[in-house]
Amino acid sequence: MKIIGIGKNYVNEVSEISALKTGAQTIFTKPESSLVHGNSDINFPKITSQLAYEVELVAKIGKRGKAILLNEAIS
Repeated sequence: MKIIGIGKNYVNEVSEISALKTGAQTIFTKPESSLVHGNSDINFPKITSQLAYEVELVAKIGKRGKAILLNEAIS
């Protein structure tokens, strides 16, 4: 499974606000191993004293597709 993210909807500091105004989007990938299923715990190294996190919503598309015609897209 490929997990591809598109977006730029948050900022970490004031200097990043101008990037939001340009309309430029960030495209990124996530490994399938980054998914948490069934309300599972998230494991992180014990040496970590601060854990920064964010949440991504994943919509899984059940079929493969490429160059799909508009009138076939709903199927």
